[in-house]
Amino acid sequence: MKILILTFASIASAQVMQQAIVTTKAPSGTTPITLISSTKCQAGVDAGNGAGKSANWNTTGASLYVGCSTSNGGGNPGPVDTQSNSNSNAINSSADSLGNHASIWYAASPTTNAAVQVTCDPGPFQSLYMFAFANTKTSSPLDQTNSNTTGSATSITTGSITPTTDGQVVFACLTQNDNSGGVTFSINASFNTPVQSPNNGTTADGGAGSYKVQTTAAAVNPTWSWSVAAVAAAAIASFKAP
Repeated sequence: MKILILTFASIASAQVMQQAIVTTKAPSGTTPITLISSTKCQAGVDAGNGAGKSANWNTTGASLYVGCSTSNGGGNPGPVDTQSNSNSNAINSSADSLGNHASIWYAASPTTNAAVQVTCDPGPFQSLYMFAFANTKTSSPLDQTNSNTTGSATSITTGSITPTTDGQVVFACLTQNDNSGGVTFSINASFNTPVQSPNNGTTADGGAGSYKVQTTAAAVNPTWSWSVAAVAAAAIASFKAP
């Protein structure tokens, strides 16, 4: 009987040890990409820090900035911030029939701060929608891109991309030139609620930026939608996890 008891105890002990090993085993992969914060600005619009500047933007802990820049003529300016980060262009859409562009810019391993400000350029009627992400690849994070334009319509797809690795953040950008004001934008395909602003009719185009983090790499081609028919341009880009 003692032998049996010792045997059962040994088996139980082994099972507990095995369970402990399984429980404490390090998870495969890396920490998922997460959003730290977002902000926006529009040329000629006062967001609290002067015309055309964003409100204070806390980017502490970010490893990647991604921005949607909307503009009309005057080129495709990238973001300018108070930390003097250098931004790279991921993609510029073709101009729609009214000359609007949707451009995606990014800064890998940016200099962060608890009160970053972003400034919009009044020359090309720029609007910016900026996102700070953590747990991204810190060098050469850009993977796939695409873009699209449409004539007068109430929706536009970004164009399809298929990220080449799992866990990427997919970023979508929209510019839309309806001058009625008050138009809101939505996006499908499980993208997050957009950061957006309408065309203000005088100094800045309307537009929006949104994102989703994929678990498993898969083709994605989201649709932007709005209520008043207008010409538009869209772009999409994906950025790698470490």
